[in-house]
Amino acid sequence: MFNLKNDLRKKLLILCMLLFAAPAFCGSVNLYTNARPDMTASVDLSACLKRDLRAAPFILDSRFSADFKELYFDCGSALQDQKFDFTTNVFYMPTFLEKFRAGLGFGYHFYRYFNEFSENDILFSLRFCWCKTSFFNWNFTAGFLLKNSLIDAMAKYKSSLFTNSYFLDLRFDWNFTSQFTAWCSVSSIDYYDYPLIGTPFFKGGLSYKFLDNVSLDLSLSFKFVDMITSAVYLNECILKTGVKVYF
Repeated sequence: MFNLKNDLRKKLLILCMLLFAAPAFCGSVNLYTNARPDMTASVDLSACLKRDLRAAPFILDSRFSADFKELYFDCGSALQDQKFDFTTNVFYMPTFLEKFRAGLGFGYHFYRYFNEFSENDILFSLRFCWCKTSFFNWNFTAGFLLKNSLIDAMAKYKSSLFTNSYFLDLRFDWNFTSQFTAWCSVSSIDYYDYPLIGTPFFKGGLSYKFLDNVSLDLSLSFKFVDMITSAVYLNECILKTGVKVYF
């Protein structure tokens, strides 16, 4: 297991070196788009049709994002019964040959189960986006996850639990019209949920912009705990609806 982790770290290092060397071999590289970013703010309400111990029957969350094309930032928070989440991400992905973007990402997630424990997740990732056309694009992410947990009952001993893992994410987007879009994804993590690798999330969603700068979003997600190592069992199903404002 130790050798396997070392081999994966070496492969990630090689990929990073190739990424930074790529501009020398590409005829067209856009490192940054000097234009006003596309910004959004959204409020969502989730109903857990089937829930595990981590989810309450209803979850309220809000998010903000700023998309500079090559540089992207978002943050969000979710509140449910006895639980609070905060997540933020920063991605930098230069555009190559006006066909694809590739780069690095950093993410942080904080999870608090009141009077029980706290959890911190730090994510480092390599990212790739195929964006040759405005109608269809797909994103692939592979990264390294560091997890630190502190149980309240053990706080006086200053004892923390550290572990690490890897994560994968694949997403497809379709822009059917300027008002109507759809997406689907399979991932080993969710925006507010970061289990060790082996628990896939299957997700899909629709977005309809009923005003020039306001859209209605709807999504459905399925979580299968330990699907890769044991029998298939649906552990969680969440239906989410929300309103997003574009600036």
